[in-house]
Amino acid sequence: MDKDKKTTEVSENNEAVENLTLQGNCVFLIETVAAGIAVQTALLTEDKNIHIMPAVFPTLQYALQQIDELRTHIINHFSNAAQIGAKVIADNAAQNAAQVANDADAIDDKATKTDAAAVTDKSFKKAASY
Repeated sequence: MDKDKKTTEVSENNEAVENLTLQGNCVFLIETVAAGIAVQTALLTEDKNIHIMPAVFPTLQYALQQIDELRTHIINHFSNAAQIGAKVIADNAAQNAAQVANDADAIDDKATKTDAAAVTDKSFKKAASY
């Protein structure tokens, strides 16, 4: 009985969706992800809601204009991602260089203290042998 009720609700919802008319602009949702650039199409309605849905190109000319625009956006995303990546690499290199310098200073300090202790030990031995 519950199963039939759910089916009826789904049918009613599907009919409501079929009769729903949305007005707005087709937009590309472009984001940088670990694997590259991800692109989704959506409808941005007049009330500023976003509905993920396929793009519809009514004419060849419109389709090619949208593809050219998408191409420009993707190039810009890759360019921005490359700039961010270069900055991250430079920042990491600077951090690593600072860490290496700190480690080298620590090693030099330890070596200087060890040399001073060795000189002191030798001085005492020489003093004792006279």
